[in-house]
Amino acid sequence: MFGSMLINTPIVSVFPIVNSIFPPIFFVPFVFTQVVFGIYLYRHMPETRGLAVYDIIESMDKEVESRAASIIDEKLPLIRNRVCQFVPFVSIKLELYRPEL
Repeated sequence: MFGSMLINTPIVSVFPIVNSIFPPIFFVPFVFTQVVFGIYLYRHMPETRGLAVYDIIESMDKEVESRAASIIDEKLPLIRNRVCQFVPFVSIKLELYRPEL
C-alpha cells in the first residue's frame, strides 16, 4: 500500500500540467505501475497462484473463523456473505414501490 502511495503521489502532483497538454496520457503511468505490481505479485506471492478468486476468499473465511478473538471483534463477513445480505434489501425496496392500480 505504501509503495503504491509513494509511486502515485508524484504522478498525481503533475496532473494539472499533463491534463492541460494531453488528458488521456495521464493514465499511462498508473497502468505501468499496476503492471509492475501485478508482475511482483505473480512472482512473489505463490500461495494464490492458480487459485480461483472464490477459493482465495474461502480460505480467508477459514482464517477469520479460526483466529482468536482480538481486542476489537470483527463482525463483518467477507464478500461472499455480503452478497447474500443484499438480496433482501432489494426485495424490500421493490415492495415499497408499488404503484396502486
